[in-house]
Amino acid sequence: AINAVQATPLRIKKSILEVAQEIWDNDSENTVMPNRVDLDVPQRPFANDDEYEVYIKENKQGWIEWKKKATAVHTMNRRMASKRVATSQKLWLANKFKDFDEIYFVHNMDWRGRVYPVSPLLNPQSDDLGKALLEFSYGAPMGESGEKWLKIHLANTFGVDKVSYEDRIKWAEEKAIAISLVANDPFTYKMWMDADSPWQFLSACWTIV
Repeated sequence: AINAVQATPLRIKKSILEVAQEIWDNDSENTVMPNRVDLDVPQRPFANDDEYEVYIKENKQGWIEWKKKATAVHTMNRRMASKRVATSQKLWLANKFKDFDEIYFVHNMDWRGRVYPVSPLLNPQSDDLGKALLEFSYGAPMGESGEKWLKIHLANTFGVDKVSYEDRIKWAEEKAIAISLVANDPFTYKMWMDADSPWQFLSACWTIV
């Protein structure tokens, strides 16, 4: 099983890489990547340390509220910092291997029979962006049921995944024009950015059009 997985060639999906790199480099206010800059911490309600004791005595509730807000911002900034590093590394790896027709991933299997890629960050089990950056090196005809399952996948990645398969297919068909607009110009038509898994949804838009 591991040999079969490891022998499957993949490649970087350049269309996703181009959009991701453009947004990463030039759109600091996007909703599909971590912020490039830290959020501003709320200003302290006292001017200096000398005023600290007086302030908390006279306005203890205000001090507590400020501390909660400041803590939340600091926590968010720490999380964003790690996400920024991970995103930057994924894009670096994708650019490094984008011209290879075939890339392979070494895998491990645990005692329960579950298979995991050894390479971190960019791999077939990565996050939304990491998965979307990869595609099979050699495609195959979708067959009779392929379009059906692609429509279901479109609905799933957008977040329409708690309804029947028939309703998911219907949703994808009703969104056919929007999907086509996204595929033709994802920078202008940003409906894909509202998806639960925006990068996989964008990739699927290109596949079905």
